[in-house]
Amino acid sequence: MLTQPCLPGTVCNGIRRRSLMGLFPDRDNYPCPAGKYCPLGSLNPIDCPAGTYSEHPGRGFHYDCTGTPAGYWTSSGATSYSANTCSPGYYCLANSTFSTSFKCPKGTFRTLNRGEKPEDCAICPAGYYCDEEALVIPKDCPVGRYCPQAT
Repeated sequence: MLTQPCLPGTVCNGIRRRSLMGLFPDRDNYPCPAGKYCPLGSLNPIDCPAGTYSEHPGRGFHYDCTGTPAGYWTSSGATSYSANTCSPGYYCLANSTFSTSFKCPKGTFRTLNRGEKPEDCAICPAGYYCDEEALVIPKDCPVGRYCPQAT
């Protein structure tokens, strides 16, 4: 009796199908779950890597996982990215793995979430100072001091 290993995108879970009868594991009956991928002969699904996601079942290879867009982040095994926005004070390049992936530098701030690139960090306005990385709200310039733009 010949057996066929589970095809990419399917989960074997100990299931053995007879190739003589044409019964092979398929994506309709034994799909790899969303957020994971299953190479040829997989007994256990593998999480999509952090920074990627998979909304649909039946993925067979790590490159079938979709890269997370800029402004968002994902951990391993993600089925979506939309709820994982980059935090205020930070920006997230494509394929980011944390909400605090990249800090806005000193002299800048960011009050909104979903920053995508360094240019999304606003320059600290005149009359305020931004002396910390990842600052969310500029600080008032102290009385008797002068704080030009980007201080």
